[in-house]
Amino acid sequence: MTKQQQFKQVIAQLSGCYPQQNSSNIKSNATLNKEPIHPKIPNAFDLQKKDEELRRKKIENDISENELALKKGIYFWVKWVVTIYLSFVAITILALFTGFGSLSDNVVIALLSTTTINILGLPYMIIKSLFPNKNNSK
Repeated sequence: MTKQQQFKQVIAQLSGCYPQQNSSNIKSNATLNKEPIHPKIPNAFDLQKKDEELRRKKIENDISENELALKKGIYFWVKWVVTIYLSFVAITILALFTGFGSLSDNVVIALLSTTTINILGLPYMIIKSLFPNKNNSK
């Protein structure tokens, strides 16, 4: 095997386009087939196609990471808003029961209604955002 053929074989093996074989297999295959061994060297189009595929996967990965970070941010924001709002409502109700304040019945009903809607609605929106329906996403 000439130096040029060895060089082409090494380049092909490193690029993953040619299965690695030891020299005894190459000689035995060449003598059986009576054909010279010419490893497939990738052309510029194949390399560009692989590069574009890797770039596309990297962009998709970056988008997924950014989307996950956004969802985490929304989750923590809603978690703290709901916690603070529930604390406010709990303190208000305790103040009403202990006699430190007075509110009309309509205000108490509105306060409890909005609390219930917030407690049920915001987590529902988070769950729908984190786990979207696969059929409607496309």
